[in-house]
Amino acid sequence: MHDGDGRVEDANELEALWQQVTRCAGSARADVLDQLGGALVQRGRQSEALEVVEAARALYVEAGSGVDIARSDHNLGVILGDLNRDDEALDAYRLASEGYRMALQWGEAATSLRAMADLLADGGNSDEAYASLLAAAALHDDAGEGVRAALARMEAAEVLLDSDRVDEAAGLLDIARAALRIDGALLWVARSDQLLADVARHRGQWDEAFSLVGSARAVFDAADMDGDRDRCDDLWCSVLIDAGRPSEAVEQLERARAARQSEGDPVGVAWCDLHLSRALDRLGEPVAAASRRRQARAVFDAAGLDTVLRRRELQLS
Repeated sequence: MHDGDGRVEDANELEALWQQVTRCAGSARADVLDQLGGALVQRGRQSEALEVVEAARALYVEAGSGVDIARSDHNLGVILGDLNRDDEALDAYRLASEGYRMALQWGEAATSLRAMADLLADGGNSDEAYASLLAAAALHDDAGEGVRAALARMEAAEVLLDSDRVDEAAGLLDIARAALRIDGALLWVARSDQLLADVARHRGQWDEAFSLVGSARAVFDAADMDGDRDRCDDLWCSVLIDAGRPSEAVEQLERARAARQSEGDPVGVAWCDLHLSRALDRLGEPVAAASRRRQARAVFDAAGLDTVLRRRELQLS
């Protein structure tokens, strides 16, 4: 399909939704506005979407529809986060979680808490992020959502790892991994193995770390999950650096960097540069290391990933 055709279809869809808005009232109008807000978000028109979803919420309030109000609050959290209005986004997610709990929608309440935790962690508030994720895991348990509870505990473990609370992270990961294995969620088991490999790296247990990364990578490779496989390769190199084998890490990272560059993956290249900066520092090449670090940060900034990725960078340094 030509780009021009796509733009016409987008415009037609939005116009059709606007026309529907004029033909209905009350909760029916709110539902159409809610749909229109989602369509605007998909097209990157967050400021317009914010007004539309706020209007939908007001109609849901008039109708006294608690679940719909909570959903609107969650959607407002997403939009406000996209607009970098993080404090307002946090308030919206809190309202959403409270509204879902009042409606006995435990799983949805947990989802809003997990979204809130992402913002808190990105803002450096790891303690509150961790508490929110544990609360989310408990709500998922109450809803009978074992896999989602395990995933919330994995997310909490990542927050702990970022704060160097390694033993606590390991305990949560063991619980999550056991639940995922019982459920047969093998891809998520591999993801937990990847995080447990990072625990082993922190503890200096190199053989354990390599074994866990290798097993996780094999699963991702079989599932043709390139992004997760690349993250395993990055972690493997990170373990090499910490294990006192930076020359091997440089060799592998340069190969990976060339491959990702040929695939048009600038963020993947930036991750290679970030790890290369650590390896080069260990090899006594501070000027080259600084150059790689600057290249990585430039890409992270351009991609709008500076907050999350620099938080990770601090963990790796």
